[in-house]
Order: sequence, then C-alpha cells, then structure tokens
Amino acid sequence: MRLYAYKDHELFNHLEDTATEALNALNRLGYNVICNRFRKLGLEIGSEELKEIVRLSALLHDIGKAADKYQSDRELESFYLHEIPSAVIAKRVLEESIQREEQRDLIVITVLQHMNSMRDWLSNYSSKDIERYNWRFARCNYELLNFLKNITKVDNINIKLEVSGHDAIELINEYKEKSRDRNRGWLKLYNFILALISVGDNIDAYKARGDSLSPNRRWFIKELMMLEEY
Repeated sequence: MRLYAYKDHELFNHLEDTATEALNALNRLGYNVICNRFRKLGLEIGSEELKEIVRLSALLHDIGKAADKYQSDRELESFYLHEIPSAVIAKRVLEESIQREEQRDLIVITVLQHMNSMRDWLSNYSSKDIERYNWRFARCNYELLNFLKNITKVDNINIKLEVSGHDAIELINEYKEKSRDRNRGWLKLYNFILALISVGDNIDAYKARGDSLSPNRRWFIKELMMLEEY
C-alpha cells in the first residue's frame, strides 16, 4: 500500500528526504553550536548523538499521517492533529530502540511540537479537543512496521499501532510536566532540533511539489535554500 504525506507525495520518501535535508542543515550550522547550548543547561550531547536525534525526529515527525483516517481521504486535504499519533508512535518506537531517556524525550517533544505555529501542546489545551479521536493503522500495518524496523535497526520491533484519545492526553500531559521541570531546562532547546526539521520539511516540499505551493511559501523556501548555499 502506498502512503502519502500529501497528494502525489509519498510519505516514506518525504520522511527520508526531510531527514537528509535536516542533516545537511545541521552540517552547515555546525554541531558545536547546539551541543554547547545543551551543555550549558546541564545535558551532555555529542555530535553523533545530536545527529541521531535530528535524523529520527525527521523520520518520525509525520509518521502519524499513515493512519487509516488520513489515507482514506483520496484528496489528502487534511492531516489535522497528525502530530499527536506521530509523537505517540515515536515514543513507543524509541522505547524499543534507544536507551537514553534524554535522547528519547528530545525526539518525542520535537515530533509533538512540530506544528506548534498552529497548535502548541505544551500550553493550555482542552482534553475535549482530542479525547474523542482514535487513530488506527490497520491498512498499513506491515509497511509501517517495516519502515520503523529499518530506521531503528531493530529487527523484532513489535509495537501497538493504534493511538486513542486517552493515549494522546497521557503523552501530552507527560511532556507538559517534563517541559516545566527545572531539572530539565535543556528540554526547551528542542527548538534547535525543530528548526532543522522545519528547514528539511520545507525544502523537501518545494522539491516535490513546488508548483502547488503558495507564492509566499515558495519565496520563503527559496530564501532558505539560498542560505544553505553559504
């Protein structure tokens, strides 16, 4: 079964290409800039660990778009709230594949917040907005598990591929609490990771479907791509 991130834009290709572009941006920015900021807030992260955080954040940020409710819309007009199942699935996958909790938390919060210009889940929200939702992945079970196995290098990965409103609320409340923990001040620096994912996401969107983007967004992405040349 083919899964789509947008109309005529395959999901897994989008995730892989976003990761490539995000890592390219990280290479240009330099690892030390971000690693030093984390270090000042009490979290030691090396360049290879940072690279893995960016890679997995990009590869998982839109994974919730594979849900049956989104893929059944032939026009793929709305992926409303897709960041929520993306974050829940990401957390389940990372608990199987990454030992360090701090690394998992940075990835999950980045995935959860990658639409924060529209929906900020770390601020106030009403549970009534999402408690009625349920995301199933029955139609793409094999394809999704195979993709997750490949990106994590975990051969026997076997996670629950269904996200309820209760699951969503539980995860959001967990990361709201963690983001307010004074001992986890470094968690706020997920915005560095998110910025790289946003660059990768926008550049991939332009390359895949530039003609269908609004003029303002095309202009913005062209400016990003010019910055990447320096």
